[in-house]
Amino acid sequence: MNERMSDFEARLERIEIKMSELGGTITHGVTTTQELQASESEGDKVEAPSNAHKSSEDEEMDSPAMRKRQHSMLRAMRGLS
Repeated sequence: MNERMSDFEARLERIEIKMSELGGTITHGVTTTQELQASESEGDKVEAPSNAHKSSEDEEMDSPAMRKRQHSMLRAMRGLS
């Protein structure tokens, strides 16, 4: 078990290093798809935020350049695993 955890921690560290090189960050405590599905089945509605309240930061995150950068980070992460 400890060997598997050490291997996982080493992979996570490599991913975090690569993400920082690419200018990204890793957010801990991300909600999983299963958690979202469970909350939906319990009656909670998970809705996308309205575009009417977009800030300039939100618009920047939706820009083609940002999407390209995110895609590059995901490709790099896949290469590390």
